[in-house]
Amino acid sequence: MPLVFEFVGDRRSLLLLSLKTACLTIITLGLYRSWMKTRLRRWYWSSISVGGQSLTYTGSGAEKFLGFLVALSFLAFYISFVNVILMYVSISLLNTSWGAYFLAFVGALPVVFYGMYEGRKYLTGRTQWRGIRFGMENGGIAFSILALKHFAIALATLGFLYPLMSFVLTKYQNERTWFGDLRLEQGGDWGMLRAAWWPCHMALVGTVLVLLSGAFLYEVFLYGLWITIPLTIAGWSYYRAERFRLMTNHLSAGKITLKSELNAMVVARRFMIGSTIVYGVLGGATWLVRSSYEGAFDGMAYNELLAFYVDEAAQLAVIASIFLVSAIIYLVWSVLGHLLVRMPMLKAYAESVELYGETSLQQARQRENVRVLGADGFAEALDLGAGI
Repeated sequence: MPLVFEFVGDRRSLLLLSLKTACLTIITLGLYRSWMKTRLRRWYWSSISVGGQSLTYTGSGAEKFLGFLVALSFLAFYISFVNVILMYVSISLLNTSWGAYFLAFVGALPVVFYGMYEGRKYLTGRTQWRGIRFGMENGGIAFSILALKHFAIALATLGFLYPLMSFVLTKYQNERTWFGDLRLEQGGDWGMLRAAWWPCHMALVGTVLVLLSGAFLYEVFLYGLWITIPLTIAGWSYYRAERFRLMTNHLSAGKITLKSELNAMVVARRFMIGSTIVYGVLGGATWLVRSSYEGAFDGMAYNELLAFYVDEAAQLAVIASIFLVSAIIYLVWSVLGHLLVRMPMLKAYAESVELYGETSLQQARQRENVRVLGADGFAEALDLGAGI
């Protein structure tokens, strides 16, 4: 009999936790963010049950906060240093600053890919099940080099070979992942991802064409994005779900195998519905606030406006109201994002999986822990996969 993955968390406890931690983050002006994400991760991890036993997240807010500060310090130096050099080269050789912007983007990519790997390594190393710790080998620099190579290939083929990049990078990460002393093995090939990529690829090409048309046909640009961008988002969520299903079905650890029956169409639909509600509420709230401010000042004479803006009490009131509105918007975004997007997605992914080979699983033994320097500070600073 297979071990079934279940999601046992409930919306009410998530609502209370996300509301409480978001409020503490606002009160501390963002300093509580690392602890907020740690508490939410513990909730999500404990909500995933495999064979009746839940996962455990052992990370701490303190190590996450310190890792963020270290990464932020490095990024401030790296980005400033690189940007100064690239700006000088661009202006000297190309006599334009646009080249520097492009080169700065390229120069940041190695750090972005490195942060992706290190962030996953941290999360994996802080996850346990049945008292056995998961872990990942060191390999962030090699992953970054590999990612840069395949990113260039995907870009040169206008996205056609993106599934190759996706498969190679996922395989690289999975085959450096351990459960105790059991190492994961990733089978399959990149060709199995091509069919799932086509919807997103076509929508993405449509979005690019619409953006390019903006220089000639403004109406096409204006209305075309309302069609192509939602299609791209839906296509991307569909591709990610299909990639998860296909890669999971070719994942093993010795005699242990996994099977996923995730319905990518259902996932894409739920993601679009949840995202539309969240951003619809945020958009409506922003429009309402803007209208209120415009209505408050509409009809005021110039001397009245001048008197208002030079009044210190009025300035403090405006600053306080802006902070309050921003806090409310962040609160709504944080809570609704978890309730309507992150939890439904994780629940759908988790409940689609079954594990076979429990006898071999019972033979797993604890493996020496791989030290993770800086926690997932780079992923946090660059906001890579920072949903949870």
